[in-house]
Amino acid sequence: MQPSLLDKLPVTRIRALIVEADSLSQEIAAAREQVKPTISDADLKIIIEKYERVSVALSIARSWSDARYSISQKDETAAALESETSAAVTTLAERTLYLTIALKTWPSQRLQSAGKALPRYKQFFHELVLAKAHSLTEPEERVLLISEEHGGEALGTIYDLLTNSFRFNFKFEGKELTLTRSELSQYYSHKDHAVRKAAQDALAQPFLQHKDTLGELYRAVAGGYRAGSTKLRKFEKPIDARHYGNMIPHEAYDALLRVCNRNRGIFQRYVERKAQILKLEKFTRYDFMAPVPGIPENISYEDAMKRVLAAFDGFAPWFGDGAREIIAAGHLDAFPRDGKRPGACCYPIAPGETPIVLTNFQGTWDDVSTLAHELGHAVHDIQTNDLSVLTSHPPLVLAESASTFGEYLLFLETLKHSTNEQAIALLCARLDDMLLTIVNQIRITRFEVEAQTLLEAHAPTSELDALWARLAKEDFPNIEWPESMALWRASPHIHHSPFYCYSYAFGILLVCALVRRRAEPGFSDRVKALLSAGGNAMPADLLKAQGIDLTQEKVWEDGFATINELVLELENRLKAYK
Repeated sequence: MQPSLLDKLPVTRIRALIVEADSLSQEIAAAREQVKPTISDADLKIIIEKYERVSVALSIARSWSDARYSISQKDETAAALESETSAAVTTLAERTLYLTIALKTWPSQRLQSAGKALPRYKQFFHELVLAKAHSLTEPEERVLLISEEHGGEALGTIYDLLTNSFRFNFKFEGKELTLTRSELSQYYSHKDHAVRKAAQDALAQPFLQHKDTLGELYRAVAGGYRAGSTKLRKFEKPIDARHYGNMIPHEAYDALLRVCNRNRGIFQRYVERKAQILKLEKFTRYDFMAPVPGIPENISYEDAMKRVLAAFDGFAPWFGDGAREIIAAGHLDAFPRDGKRPGACCYPIAPGETPIVLTNFQGTWDDVSTLAHELGHAVHDIQTNDLSVLTSHPPLVLAESASTFGEYLLFLETLKHSTNEQAIALLCARLDDMLLTIVNQIRITRFEVEAQTLLEAHAPTSELDALWARLAKEDFPNIEWPESMALWRASPHIHHSPFYCYSYAFGILLVCALVRRRAEPGFSDRVKALLSAGGNAMPADLLKAQGIDLTQEKVWEDGFATINELVLELENRLKAYK
């Protein structure tokens, strides 16, 4: 069993970083009167560099404390440290809040000249220019900062506390089981349809039992987001605040949505093929995650890492080297243990710091894909080491690019060495993931957009239930969606990060569009340049250098063309297999 990462994340350094940030933030606060358009670029540089150092210290401290807690949630000391660090971050952010607010009051021309004089922070100043239209006064921003910790974040915490307490009663092989959601999830992809149905029906029950409470909780979340985005920050529509955070024009999302709606038929055609493979007379909502025989099983961790590294190396040495850096540093905590948070994640930490990757590897093909995904995130983070922490992290729409690309590299490499039966299973696994990500995440976003309109008109939550059922039926007209009212309530993203979900579809389709160019000369160098830019340029500008216009439908159609080719390959292999 792999040793825990706890010893590599010492409490002493976390607390020392908070002390360092506290001291620097006081110096920044003392410079308040200097932060005027007339300040010299040299003096401004000193203040911004201190602000950067505070941001680095807090980023490391928060990432490390959260990672410690994720590894050992039953450890009261880790929980207390995570809470202590979170409170310190809020306090110090409040102390330095005046800086960005003051800068946003400067004339745009002065901010642009500061960016030219201080090129390391050019994008930072550019984003301040963009933020001017949606900024508030310092007292108002202070109130929002504090209220978010005790309001929006608190509502998300309440949702987690309630739903994490749910236990799911499930009968399997004659035994009555009482499971957590994470434990139950392994049965969604069981080979037996009856088991899959029983597991997913079990998932719905607590959400139905608490549907009124969860419905009103979401009403509060949506109302708070709507008030903050439209009434206070003057965005035209609530989703526009997410577009702004993603640094993309709304035209890019609009084009993405149109193309996704127009190409539903590709996935509808795929589920027909999957039904044929599984010999199902009728494909139901319980069958989306049904496994296709031939997928690799009981994969050892050593074999999994060989597969991932071979795939990364096959694309470019620098991609594989990035993954090895994480492994060599001992910053990959791969296995489940009692008290460890389920799922997987990558903590970027800060430029120059080795990212931390957490997974719960148990030998399934999904676990191998997850390793590739999270190590892809880490490779992305390592590529941004030369940037400032103020501009290193890419917006959500690009944050999933390297991770999704890592998964795709693993898929392509494995497909090359597979028998026809194995290839059919791998193609289905890849298409299942794309279907569940693109169709479901776009549906969630469409739901949020229409739910905001309904809730602003004080509609009862029963209308949200009808909305979800209608949207699901539009995606798959021949599939029944019983108890659909439970499904939207079971989505944590809409409670934690409104309109977050379309970024997943954005990332997958963008990668699908990019991989069509992988045979072109210099492709790996262009991918490296894209990743190395992090958040140091606008996504539209970064992709324009790749010949991609996000506001045009072509890029998204190219993405679906790749998916369609996978469906065609599946169909051809099925003919050959027969």
